[in-house]
Amino acid sequence: MSETESSTITEAMLLNDGIAEALERAGLWRRAATRWLLIFDRVETDRARERIALRREACLRMASSTAGSEGGEKCHKRLRMLLATK
Repeated sequence: MSETESSTITEAMLLNDGIAEALERAGLWRRAATRWLLIFDRVETDRARERIALRREACLRMASSTAGSEGGEKCHKRLRMLLATK
């Protein structure tokens, strides 16, 4: 396998980050946005960075649109459920 193919596979794996996606499913938008930022720092191509930036921006939009709509206990319950599945 060439270095280019290896890099492509690695970036594909980073673009489908299981942790960030699980945080999104749990409605933990700010945490997901933070995770996407960590992934952003790890990729090497502009195309991958653009895709991750868009995904992170969507998370931040969701966070701002749902701010205050859930109580803190509900968020903590979702996080506990998420961690229990790992």
